[in-house]
Amino acid sequence: MPISGLVITLSPHAELAAQAVATLSARPEFMPGERNAQWLPVAMESRDDEGSRDLHDWLNALPGVDFVDVVYVNFDDDEATASLTSEVKS
Repeated sequence: MPISGLVITLSPHAELAAQAVATLSARPEFMPGERNAQWLPVAMESRDDEGSRDLHDWLNALPGVDFVDVVYVNFDDDEATASLTSEVKS
């Protein structure tokens, strides 16, 4: 399950920016942080790589979103992480 850290550049038009924040905040895949001027940090969780691309495309097409920067991606699945953790402890 990929988890991505994004920085979204919002529109300079206040109404469009507010609408974009409200729309993405209503979706469970997105966990927005505190907005700083036109930038909004967002954590995004998807089911797989294809789902991540689909969500990224959806964000890019969302009115009020001018740009999406991907600043972090974690592709580890829970089983791989648990296995690695148990090997390190042994």
